[in-house]
Amino acid sequence: MYRILFVEDDSAITFMVKKYSLWNTCKFQITKTAENGKEALEDLAKDSFDLVIMDIRMPLIDGLECMRRMRDGGDKTLVLLASTYTDFKYAKEGLRLGALDFIEKPYTQEKLAESLRLAYDKLQEISNVHETSLNLYSYVSRNRIEGIANRLFLLDEKVANDLLLLNRELKRNYEKEPSKAAILLTLVMQDIWKQMVRKHDWISLLEDPQLKISNETYDSDFYKSLTSLIEIIEKYSLNKQDYQIDKICSLLVANCSNPGVTDILEQELGLTKDYISRLFHAKVGITVSQYTTMLKMEYAKKQFEKTNAKVYEISEMLGYQTTDYFTRLFKDYTGYTPTQYRKLL
Repeated sequence: MYRILFVEDDSAITFMVKKYSLWNTCKFQITKTAENGKEALEDLAKDSFDLVIMDIRMPLIDGLECMRRMRDGGDKTLVLLASTYTDFKYAKEGLRLGALDFIEKPYTQEKLAESLRLAYDKLQEISNVHETSLNLYSYVSRNRIEGIANRLFLLDEKVANDLLLLNRELKRNYEKEPSKAAILLTLVMQDIWKQMVRKHDWISLLEDPQLKISNETYDSDFYKSLTSLIEIIEKYSLNKQDYQIDKICSLLVANCSNPGVTDILEQELGLTKDYISRLFHAKVGITVSQYTTMLKMEYAKKQFEKTNAKVYEISEMLGYQTTDYFTRLFKDYTGYTPTQYRKLL
């Protein structure tokens, strides 16, 4: 049974959640509650938990600050963040700190069950890695993986051969233990993704590639993972970005719902709008406006996939004045209306 620390400043909500019937059938149990981040940190210092479910908005120490202090202190306990506020700043900071998932309040059994399934899969994955006592860098050097990652970020044609070679080495050396080869290759692909996020931290708000390799479908999973990473690089033109372009993209993601986003770029970068526009188009190949629309549509896709938010709510969240205009843009981008897209999931 996995132990949960449930952190919520509203005692009525805590009482309600503890009464949910899902605790009778799932592999989790709320073993401790706290009313704010200060209490949560004290509990974490005295006891161990497998999962923390924590509200973002709380007195004394809020959820984000609590998580920040946990990570700064080396506490790697899995965290699910909950909030009624679905904006870019909270999401971006939570993801940067390593939140496993977000639960949009109010809590329901269905929302909790879905997030708990993610937590269970993650805990099983961690357990499997520990049980097999595999140390990735005892077999594959960090320099080798960093070299592969850097070539991949530049879309170097030779990188596919480098990864294929590593793939075959793992299969050959763990021929009698294919699950170990699968875990190692999973770690390699996840490490590459982490390096991508370190270079472009805003990308984790928009993308969440599935990079898990199974020994039963080892080769197909490898190709899917590699293809996913390449598609992300191509979609956002990451191979064309330097520090300045990445800064522009980061500001666009954080403020793309703001109609005055170009004013924010000008103020933050200390450059004129005209210069920023010409610089961006010259390096990326499309205009700032086109790139912003793409970011909005990708964020909308993720919201349709991960939340139950209404179409008009996502439209308003992204700064569109009418749902019809948002729907038209979304269909132009994906080929489907929001309603049709959600039915495909």
